[in-house]
Amino acid sequence: MLKYSDLSKGQRKCIDTFVAHDAKFATADTITSKHMYNTWKEIFKKRVAGSADWNIGYPHWLSKNNQIERGLLAFPGPRSVELSKDAVDSLEKSKLQKIINTSKEDTLGISDDEFLAELKANGIEV
Repeated sequence: MLKYSDLSKGQRKCIDTFVAHDAKFATADTITSKHMYNTWKEIFKKRVAGSADWNIGYPHWLSKNNQIERGLLAFPGPRSVELSKDAVDSLEKSKLQKIINTSKEDTLGISDDEFLAELKANGIEV
């Protein structure tokens, strides 16, 4: 998870622009993907109007590095409270557990002995 202190110059400019657009982002801990997109579109309209202060790209890096769950991102605002290491670890475990719970067991329908016999019949030594 990226914190405000870890951001590059361009990433900080993006976060600072979000904060300048709406002061609530300064202390925000999370943001939804939809809210981030809509806010970026509003900022883009200001950019089209000609102000260089609003010239930022879409923050793909935020959704890549700070995704908590589908559609929810940790927002690295300048005064936000970052997630603790334990919270990040538990989120990672819950993501993994969700994948395990929804995965189907892969079965071939033949026994190990039948599989080894088929390999041997085709000239494969194990």
